[in-house]
Amino acid sequence: MAHFDFEQFARGYSSFDDQTWHRLRVLYHPDARFRDPVHDIRGHEQIERYFDDMAQAAQDCAFTLNEPVIRDDTVVVEWQMIFTSKNLNKGRPITVDGISRLRTENGLIVEHRDYYDLGQMLYENVPLLGRIIRWLKGRLAGSTNGQESDGIDESVATEGLVRGK
Repeated sequence: MAHFDFEQFARGYSSFDDQTWHRLRVLYHPDARFRDPVHDIRGHEQIERYFDDMAQAAQDCAFTLNEPVIRDDTVVVEWQMIFTSKNLNKGRPITVDGISRLRTENGLIVEHRDYYDLGQMLYENVPLLGRIIRWLKGRLAGSTNGQESDGIDESVATEGLVRGK
């Protein structure tokens, strides 16, 4: 049984760009499945398209991977992705925390599952929607956690949510 090369995996993701898939392709089984909160795709061709689309949408994207937990054919690793996008957060860096679970066979990834908060990545970084989501999270937490107000008038925000505006 071949050994999965986690170090090569970590190096391949360290800087996410239009060459990432080319660096990582050798680690994925030709019929590998890749899932995240938005996608459920299978095979080199679909994964390559996904990686290319992500590389085009994100600017200055990099992952920091923690030490993995490896047991038999399963690898679990926490990571942090920092990226910028001209369409989100006014082009300022966005940090997303996540976990990947990799299932391997004969040293190749047959299933890659990413778990992360889509709100942290996307919804919180869209104008107005992001302000409302951060306000709601603060309300659900019972406080603003010492953060400054987003300047949302509570009655306006709740009225818009109740009426669907």
